[in-house]
Amino acid sequence: MRLRAATYNVKNTDGGKSLNGIAEELRCVEADIIGLQELDRGVGRSGNADLLKELSEKSGYQNARFCRSIYFGGGEYGTGILTPHPILDSRVKKLPSAEETRILTRFHIDVNGTIICFYNAHLSLEAECRAIQLKEIADEFVGGKLSVLAGDFNIDSFDELKLFEGCNIANFEGHSYNTFKTGGKIDNIITTPDIDIISVFLSESEYSDHNMLVADLEIM
Repeated sequence: MRLRAATYNVKNTDGGKSLNGIAEELRCVEADIIGLQELDRGVGRSGNADLLKELSEKSGYQNARFCRSIYFGGGEYGTGILTPHPILDSRVKKLPSAEETRILTRFHIDVNGTIICFYNAHLSLEAECRAIQLKEIADEFVGGKLSVLAGDFNIDSFDELKLFEGCNIANFEGHSYNTFKTGGKIDNIITTPDIDIISVFLSESEYSDHNMLVADLEIM
């Protein structure tokens, strides 16, 4: 079975001004699961909108789940997922953080009868703190089954991903993608060995400071 996963830091849709454009980008990639970062819900700078709900409605991905990282600006700020498939359950795990609270979210999603474990993360800008977060994630993820990890990892070097030895990595040294427009290769999709990465491409964005990373996957 094949499926398409994506990760996209939407930069709070520029306060809601880019909602329509980002929704169209999401619709066009026709993904099975998309991990999103930097979402506002009920925040003043975004007109108190529920950005994920609006993206879901405008893009046609009928199943959405928002997860709060922090309370911010009178509302909530965090990450979320979009999928056309049923979301069976979800879990939010707080990661060790020295500054802004960071979370790892996990979802079980029924993709045409196969249960995929999908993780989404947005990690620290501080290298020391990020190293601890990555280790905690790897300790849970590596050795798992039918699992996909997506997100904005904010890494400075691909060496930081050595903890995921044996896993498949979409954005890596020698086959890398500038997901951050100023040149950073900070967003990624990682799979357990039982899910192969068939192809990867960058969907360049007109609306965010990140580009969307998309990977076509096949269950082995």
